Amino acid sequence: MLRPSQIDGFEFAESGSVLRGEWPVRDFSRLHDLAHADQGAIKYALSGQRDLQGRPALRIELRGTLNLRCQRCLQPLDFAVAVDSVLTLARSQFEGDADPVDSDTERIVAGKDMAVRELLEDELVLSV
Repeated sequence: MLRPSQIDGFEFAESGSVLRGEWPVRDFSRLHDLAHADQGAIKYALSGQRDLQGRPALRIELRGTLNLRCQRCLQPLDFAVAVDSVLTLARSQFEGDADPVDSDTERIVAGKDMAVRELLEDELVLSV
């Protein structure tokens, strides 16, 4: 399956674009140390939108199961992933720090070359 590797964050948000698909767990390198097995895939939806205050934002939805290694007993542990995050976009760190966001959203610095896999992987790591 062909997956886009990068998006222009502001253009994606402004146009209301949507990407949906499945991403193999083995491609998320920051999960390797936590994983018991890197099999399977995570279903994702990345949507461009506006936040409650009208600012450009990205909504990331992730669903699936990660086969992790329990940090207590080191045995396999199935971890259900159910992520629904809104990331409000800023043009610079200064803009992001100066303009607070709602408690339901995060603020990130966006650019023309935002790596889709990294956006998804950040949310997966935060969910674990």
